[in-house]
Amino acid sequence: MLEAGDLVLVANTVNVRLNGTLARVEYYNSSTDLAEIKLLSDKEGKFLNRRDTIRVKQTYLTKLIVEMDYTDLIDMSIDTNDKEWFYQLTSRGE
Repeated sequence: MLEAGDLVLVANTVNVRLNGTLARVEYYNSSTDLAEIKLLSDKEGKFLNRRDTIRVKQTYLTKLIVEMDYTDLIDMSIDTNDKEWFYQLTSRGE
């Protein structure tokens, strides 16, 4: 099951431009099976300057199980200029 903060890979959508995109789950509703995701990078791995938030069915998402420490995630939030995510990550230790 998806949770807020999970990193996911978008796949098999009708919109082929989204396939291979890295995103972060903002919210997941299990009753509708819809996830609200924030796009982070395109399929080539290039960070997106404009981070759109979209809703997709969970079936189009693959949850990434990544061995990263918080330093790596904080660096990624800085690279993507995502202040909200940065604050979420840095406040976890409090």
